[in-house]
Amino acid sequence: MIIVLKAKAGDVQMLVMGNEETLVGFPVKHAVPALTALLHVDNFEIMHHACRALTYMLEALPRSSDIIVDAVPTLLDKVVVRAVAY
Repeated sequence: MIIVLKAKAGDVQMLVMGNEETLVGFPVKHAVPALTALLHVDNFEIMHHACRALTYMLEALPRSSDIIVDAVPTLLDKVVVRAVAY
């Protein structure tokens, strides 16, 4: 889990510092399903980093919105589950 957490933290940092010009070759089509899968993990830090990565991806790579829209149901699921838990 620690390796996954460090890898996701690195991805988030890259997306924070990047833009459309510097992230030209970023594999959005492969990254979004992987990040969406991490939203199902029972580790808050990993889910948090995955969510942040998706957020920063939308900001840095607006062209990724067509692909990230597939993650929206999972994100909403998490919001509903957390809201019900409280």
